Amino acid sequence: MTRDEELRADPECARCAAPLVETRSAVVRDGQTYCCVHCARADAADVAVRTGSAGRRACSRCGAPIPDPRQGIQEGTYLFCCPNCSAAGVRAEPLPEA
Repeated sequence: MTRDEELRADPECARCAAPLVETRSAVVRDGQTYCCVHCARADAADVAVRTGSAGRRACSRCGAPIPDPRQGIQEGTYLFCCPNCSAAGVRAEPLPEA
């Protein structure tokens, strides 16, 4: 799917239920709409929640692995996989100390 194509009218991510407030990061895969590529990959790999570990980070809200922290959104001590999880923030937990 290209960024120019329209997304289905889906109010939330199929994996983590984050409200889709920022559709530019959303991804449609196999008929499901995800808040971002990280959630789409986590769903395809059947990753429920992954905590941060040395060299690897995960979304503070939904636990989707974020291979490169520069791809996430850092807000204070929190790292989110996308603007949708950042905006939802309801399940946010502080990042583990490195």
